[in-house]
Amino acid sequence: TIEGKTYAEAAEILTTGLDRHPRYVAAWVALGRAHRDLGALDEAVEIRKQIHELSADKLCRPDSRPREAVSGVPEPCAAIE
Repeated sequence: TIEGKTYAEAAEILTTGLDRHPRYVAAWVALGRAHRDLGALDEAVEIRKQIHELSADKLCRPDSRPREAVSGVPEPCAAIE
């Protein structure tokens, strides 16, 4: 659970928030993790793609190290390069 909520409840809350603020990358990451922990790996991968579209330049700048957007899914830059 996430602070007393189930992953499904967290995903619902995050989805509602993302409807209002679709460029909030941290919420996308949390949503991807919730889907991953629910076993919804296809959804987690689609969310990872959304994260790439929103922040590829931030994740893959030459002066920064790539960060894994959703654990268990390949590094973001590997999919972009």
